[in-house]
Amino acid sequence: MQKPRPYTPGLLRSAVRHLRRSDPVIGAVLSRFGPHRFELRTEGTHFDAIARAIVSQQLSVKAAATITEDSERCTRRLEGRPGQ
Repeated sequence: MQKPRPYTPGLLRSAVRHLRRSDPVIGAVLSRFGPHRFELRTEGTHFDAIARAIVSQQLSVKAAATITEDSERCTRRLEGRPGQ
């Protein structure tokens, strides 16, 4: 497996230029909104990154489910159906 190239501003410019040329839809999005503005994490291993992503996703799904359940419970109470 080839080791990934280190992230540099030049690599980002090259990638954006490639995307603009190869995909007109992505090129239009990049022209309108620009490339990403977040900072890349460079600490940890690839496993650490995947573990963080999975945990974040699971927490997001759980939070969404909790919010939905609370909303439905409030709606049922307002409609006079508390036990359903």
